[in-house]
Amino acid sequence: MCKQIENYDEKIWFDKAPEIAYICNGEKFRKFPRAAKALIATYPCTLAEASQEVPWGCGRSLRDPKATVKKEWKGQGIMGKVLEQIREELMAERDMEESCEISLEYC
Repeated sequence: MCKQIENYDEKIWFDKAPEIAYICNGEKFRKFPRAAKALIATYPCTLAEASQEVPWGCGRSLRDPKATVKKEWKGQGIMGKVLEQIREELMAERDMEESCEISLEYC
C-alpha cells in the first residue's frame, strides 16, 4: 500500500515510524485506562510482537518456540520496545498520581 503513495520513501518511513507508533499507541493507552492497566501488568516482561513482520515484530510467529528466546529473534522488535517505553511512562504517571493523592490527604 505504501508504495502507492506518491513520493513514498521507505527510508524516511522507517526512520519516522517508531516515533509515530509511540505517539499513537501512547494516546491509545492513556485514553483507555483498562488497556493501560493491562499493559502495566506485563511489567517486568520483555514485550515483542510475535509476527514475522520485520522490523516491527520479533520475526517469529506466535507458534514458533523461538519467539520467546530473544537471541533467536530475526526482527528488531520495534513494537515491543515502543510498548515497553509507554509502559514505563504509564507506571511513572500512576506513581505521580498516587503521590499527589497522598499529599492532598495531609493538606
